[in-house]
Amino acid sequence: MSRICRFGIICCVILACVAGRIMAESSLQFLLESDAVYELKYSFPSQIDKSPPVLTIYTINEEGSFLNLVRLYRGLSFKDTTETSVVFEAPEGFIRAEVVIAGADDPDQTSITFTRLDRFDPALSSELLEMIINEEVYTGLIVDARGLGLERGMSPRIWSESGEMIYGGVAAPYEYVQDTGVASYGTQLSEELKERVTLQGKLSFFAPLVVKAKGVKGQPRTGVVIDQETSDRIAAAIQNYDFFAHYAVVFLVD
Repeated sequence: MSRICRFGIICCVILACVAGRIMAESSLQFLLESDAVYELKYSFPSQIDKSPPVLTIYTINEEGSFLNLVRLYRGLSFKDTTETSVVFEAPEGFIRAEVVIAGADDPDQTSITFTRLDRFDPALSSELLEMIINEEVYTGLIVDARGLGLERGMSPRIWSESGEMIYGGVAAPYEYVQDTGVASYGTQLSEELKERVTLQGKLSFFAPLVVKAKGVKGQPRTGVVIDQETSDRIAAAIQNYDFFAHYAVVFLVD
């Protein structure tokens, strides 16, 4: 089963009325990254005497929109706010999703956040060490793009040779993008850059996957292209430990 068709990027995060839907509905639209598992957290004003809002997830591919999940949420109440969450996986072949909220009396008082989740618990250090030794787990990604004219940017992208997006730091909070960035840059692998791709804990593990870029892409030229075999290798690696969820990415540049 090909993992490539799951690749995507976050396109936009908006809360707005959706044309063609009833006025009480608002939506959150985004594209899906490769093999990603997300947790959506939703909060809304507590309404004891009313039915809670309905949250619907549609997944979209080139053939159209398909219903992925519908649930009626009550969740946990804290003072005047009710909070709930749901975990879902990007289905194969679907690159975009739309979360629709129906029945929210005051959309301005609702809040949706999403986080990309790990599939592997880094706390299992003994198992992790064995998987690192067997090259089943990598602690980050180092992309050598020296000699290609790659430009530094706040939103760097990694593309497969066939044109799918592999990484874009899609779930990063705005403050994180501003203060830290979804990737680090350097001409050589310094100690500071090594920390970016090191898994910290009671024991620290440094075992990044190092790949060579084939070319650059975009205007400005902040994206890199890697060959398809390497793309598939990355997709397999993040099944065991999703270093993209920690933005553990380094670009080596001129």
